[in-house]
Amino acid sequence: MKYIITICLFVLAFTACYEDKGNYDYQPSEELKIEGIDTLYTCLLFAENLKISPTVDCSDEHADMAYTWSWYDEKVFPLTEKVISETKDLDLELPAKISRYCLIFRATNKRTGYTQAVQTYLQMENDYSFGWYVVKTINGNGDIDLFKNETEYVENTLLKANDRELEGKARKLTLAFRQKAFDPVTGELKDYPQVLHMLTEKDIWMIDPSTMVVLRDKSNLFRESPEKYDFCTTLDDNSSLYVINDGKIYPSPYLSPNDGSFSLPKWIDEENTDYCLSKYSLSDKLYRKLLLFDELSSSFLSAGYDNIMVHLVDSKESDISATNNNMKLIYMGVSSTLNTQYGIMQDKVSGERYVATIVTAGSWSNDITIKITPIAPTTQAYVAEYFTLNMDEPIFYFVGTDGKLYSYDITSGSEKLQFQPDAGERITYVRHRNYKTNYIIVGTENAGQYKVRMFEKNAGNLVGQPALVLEGEGEVNDVLYFDSSLGQFTKYYPQSY
Repeated sequence: MKYIITICLFVLAFTACYEDKGNYDYQPSEELKIEGIDTLYTCLLFAENLKISPTVDCSDEHADMAYTWSWYDEKVFPLTEKVISETKDLDLELPAKISRYCLIFRATNKRTGYTQAVQTYLQMENDYSFGWYVVKTINGNGDIDLFKNETEYVENTLLKANDRELEGKARKLTLAFRQKAFDPVTGELKDYPQVLHMLTEKDIWMIDPSTMVVLRDKSNLFRESPEKYDFCTTLDDNSSLYVINDGKIYPSPYLSPNDGSFSLPKWIDEENTDYCLSKYSLSDKLYRKLLLFDELSSSFLSAGYDNIMVHLVDSKESDISATNNNMKLIYMGVSSTLNTQYGIMQDKVSGERYVATIVTAGSWSNDITIKITPIAPTTQAYVAEYFTLNMDEPIFYFVGTDGKLYSYDITSGSEKLQFQPDAGERITYVRHRNYKTNYIIVGTENAGQYKVRMFEKNAGNLVGQPALVLEGEGEVNDVLYFDSSLGQFTKYYPQSY
């Protein structure tokens, strides 16, 4: 105890004699003040860049400032922060994905090492989940322009969302439902209630319409890659989704376990005879039953429920056989009359053309009735190649050899001039669309610029000036109106040309 007291007295004596030479003339601590950054920025897909210009005030008169912006996606794990700018002012190209991002701004005085940080958030949303989708070819590849109206639009959405376009000339945009794909963020296989299929002559993309991000393409849409790529359409019935590629039909069954890819092509018979399906093969509006046409055998078929397609059976009222009828199918489209399709057929020997009225039976019957009516050789329709159908009335629209748009009344056999393009324009697209609108749509191209005119109609005739005009760069190949209310049993978009 005496030893402990002695040590304590020694320490006290030592500290009492210590001369304190410390500097107690304190200066104010360094301050960094950052202003001009909001707590949240909400931006739309494909909008202009996000620009933020903060103000930074440092109390150090000799400060040497450095700045960084970094971010991370809150929906991607593990959370990984990435530097995106080393300037004070941010000019950020917006991500092409609906998500929430954390943005961090840091200001550092390099002379003292003092740093201050401010955190904000970027919420990406999609304001183009509805509107007109204009499918086009630009520089030899396919892309889509999205229009909310004549003045609000985003061009080249696929390029912006995916940093690439579809290879080859665009052909068609179709809707599909209940297809599986791997989530691009989580990698999880999941069902997508709505997808778009964009087809070109060389590629097919399965697209998420909420982001325009490609979910699958030709490299992973098939269980075994086809020898040749030449896509024309996708179709569906109550059992499967199908794609027609190079004249062959590839199924992706809804009910059997699968990952959403297309299996091997169906056979036309037990001998696996060669066949080549027309691009005008379609799915009817009521039964979701496929009506296919083989160009090699000149035969009408349906998909059936196994690996071999079904040959349709002639009714007693048919004018020609459904099998080996020696006809070429120039065009076929779906009408508003249940089970009824109209087509243009041409005899392979005589060259004579006919209007074909094609009536299919219910979903469980393979009966078909084909009635044909001659087209007069003096008409423009006798030699025209590009047709579409008025789905409300028995009227074809077609581009004549003079480049003008005509109508052909199926009942009377009369034709009438409907539209003459401006000088330098050529018609590249004609279609009747009657979902939420009821327009005859005419697409033209002139010197690399397209114009889409949407006409109201009266008794099949185009009325006056267009109700809506959309303009952009490229050549129009398809147009449709899309919104999130479209479901599998929406009948407004029959799967036909």
